[in-house]
Parts: sequence; structure tokens; C-alpha cells
Amino acid sequence: MVLRQAYLCVLASVFLMGCDRPFVAIDPPNIEVLSPDLSEVQIDEEIDLRLRVTGLRRVTRVEINSEEAAASTEADVFEYRTSLSEGTNTLIVDAIDADGEVGRDTLFAVYLPYSTATIAAATLPKPLANHTATTLADGRLLVAGGFESSGAPSATAYSYAEQGFDFLIDDLPDELAKPRGGHTASSLQDGRILVVGGSSTADPENENDFITAGELFDPKSGEFASLDFGGEPVQRAFHTATTLSDDGRNFVYLYGGRGIANGSTVMTRSDITVLEVRSHPSGDSLINVSPGGAVGAFPAVANHIQLPLSEQSEFLRSIAAGTYEPPGGGESNQVAFRFLYTPSMFFFPFEVFEEAVPPMQTRRIGHAAATLLPRHPIMIGGKDPGGTVLEGLEAFSDEAGRFYSFPASITLRTARYSHTATLLPSGRILLLGGINSAGTTISTAEFILPALP
Repeated sequence: MVLRQAYLCVLASVFLMGCDRPFVAIDPPNIEVLSPDLSEVQIDEEIDLRLRVTGLRRVTRVEINSEEAAASTEADVFEYRTSLSEGTNTLIVDAIDADGEVGRDTLFAVYLPYSTATIAAATLPKPLANHTATTLADGRLLVAGGFESSGAPSATAYSYAEQGFDFLIDDLPDELAKPRGGHTASSLQDGRILVVGGSSTADPENENDFITAGELFDPKSGEFASLDFGGEPVQRAFHTATTLSDDGRNFVYLYGGRGIANGSTVMTRSDITVLEVRSHPSGDSLINVSPGGAVGAFPAVANHIQLPLSEQSEFLRSIAAGTYEPPGGGESNQVAFRFLYTPSMFFFPFEVFEEAVPPMQTRRIGHAAATLLPRHPIMIGGKDPGGTVLEGLEAFSDEAGRFYSFPASITLRTARYSHTATLLPSGRILLLGGINSAGTTISTAEFILPALP
């Protein structure tokens, strides 16, 4: 009897000691997407979502955006059919187990019902690569410069005007004062286009290969005017440009590209040059307002893209995407830039902040990009680090904060890089020129347009 009481006392002591230990919660149910592949852009308006939901306790109910999903005959699988809206769709999944524990996951389904098509009516008058294609205020497209089949830089400029599925293509009465390729052409507030940077060769080797003169194109006269330049010269090609305005003043931020740095060395640049276009009674001038000519240390990249994501009263955001440093360099990070509308002693007149962005689905440079929907830029073609010319497309969802590849059924009709992609007033994206997988500079055109029902 005494032994039995002692044994019970020991058990009671162990129990009480156990009560002093912290309670360890059982993990909530785990949610796994079986289909469709949500890392891809969805091209069908309706999707059948299949989820495997597992946990230590039996899952009794699954809700998607507060609607109950149906239990499948397959163990632990739940099914839900939903219609998608164009753009990014948020699907909030709640899985409830037998004890009421809730596991929650947020899924994103990107629905972009677009396809590709060849259009002979928009073929370039001659093969071009590393040219620019900029939308003018009246809806026309300005195509300027680039490298010809021979590798020589071009000074020619063309005007494209949409006429239904057809195009009216005209030679302009003027051409660039300096033949160039790998330059940028940026729209200013007054409708004029600033052409800056570029080189006389697709593979610049020294400072003499870079075009330092800036030019302004006036859509009303169809003429280019050379600009007086002040400050450190611009020695960049295959860079990107972002235009910002403040109190009637026009600033252009140049990022990355191949250029002169550290004296006379040609390298892939990681800094930003800030230019201002100034108008005077006697004419216009272009001023480098960056201290030392350029500032900052961001990912080094060239042959990349940069597109605006959103603009608010305090700042503008853009995304820069190009995944390796040419030629044959290492990995470069995708970044989103936040341009703050506040004076800065370094990035006058806007401070620049860098945000990390997950990598593209396919590493690429020399691709083109345009924005299908607000905050949904699409990356088109390019080539990978092994030199393979790409025909695939992918889109960035700012809401989801990641890239989504298009399915294999939606590809370019001609794989190409060093081409242009421009959003037209009709909502279609026009691709022009570039270099194909045989290494030939081409003149062909393609559309990315809403898929037929």
C-alpha cells in the first residue's frame, strides 16, 4: 500500500512538472497547389483549382475567398472553379481542421489572355537592331537609329501611324545628326523626344565609340536638333532612361549600360546619370547635373529594360530587369526603383531608393518590354547567358511581386533580341526588328494582342 501511494505521488509529480512546460502548438494544415500551374500566366478565364491540404488532424473544410471548395474523391484534395479578371487575381485559401485550426495561404493567379501574330504591314523599311521606338503624343510611333545588317549605325527615322490592322509608314523629313544604336529616346512633358547616348558600334571598345551628343526631336516639324551640352559627357550605350518632371523642369535618369568608367575602361555600369533639358530663348541645352557625372552603386547591367510600375503623389516606381552582366558576366539582380519627389544632394531633384525583386523565370538580356496592363510589364524575347535566342514571354505582377512565364503555346513567331516593343494606342504591342537565332538583323514585325474568344 505504501509502495502504491509512493508510485502515485511520483506520477503526480511528473504530471505537475509537465504542466510547467510550454504548450507546443500543432502546425496548421499545409496547402499545396496541384493544378493549374500558378507560376504561369493563365490564358483561360475559368480555372479549376485543385489543392492538396494535409495536416496532423483531419481537414474538414477548405474555403477560397470565403467560398467553400468541394472535397474530391481523392484523399486530402479539394477542388474549386473560379472566373478570373484580367490582371492579378488574389485567392485567399483557408483550411480548417477538425479542431478548428486554420491554415491560410494567399495565392495569385495572373490572367492575361493575349496571343502573338505576324504583321507584314508593319515591316521596317530596312533591317535594324538596337533602334528605338517611342510613342508620340499624337499616337504615332517614332522609330530612330539602330544598327543595320552591315553593323553600321543608322541615322534614319520613320513615323508609324496605326490604321486599323494596317500602318502608314513614312520617312521623316530629317534624320539623326549622329548615327547611333543602343541609345534611348524619351518623351518630355512638351511632347518632344530626347535622344541620348548610344554608340557607333554594337561592341564599343573605347571612348571614341560612344555618342556624347544629345538631340531633340520635334514632332510638329519632324526635325532633330542637336543640343548644347554642359557637364560630364554621357558615355553610355544599351542603358535605360526614366523621365521625371518637377515644376516644369524635365529630368532624365540614365541607368546601367556599357560605358566608360574608371578613366578609359569600357565596362557594364551600375550608376545613374541625371540629365536636365533646359530651354532658353536662344535654344535648348542638355546639362549633366549629377555630382561627378554619375552617382550610386546599383546592380551592374546592360541590354536590360526599365518600365514604370506606378506613380503616386510622392513618388514614381519603376522596374529594371536584365539578369546578367554582358559580355559573359555574372548574375545581376532585378531591382525596383522608387524615385521620391524630394530634393536630394545626390540625385537632384529626386532621391532614388532600390527595392529587391525576385528573378525572372528565364535569365535574359537584349529583351524588349512593354506594359500590357497597369503594373503588369511583359518581357519579350532576348537571349540567355548561353547565347540562345529566346521566343518566350513572361510578365511581372507588381501586386504579387514576382515574374510569371507565359505557357509554351504563347511564343514569338520569330525568336529575336535587340528589338523594340511598344504599346500602341489600340492596346496592341508592336515588336520591330532585332536579331534572330541565325544572327541576322531582321526587319519583320509582330503583334502581341488580345486573344480571339
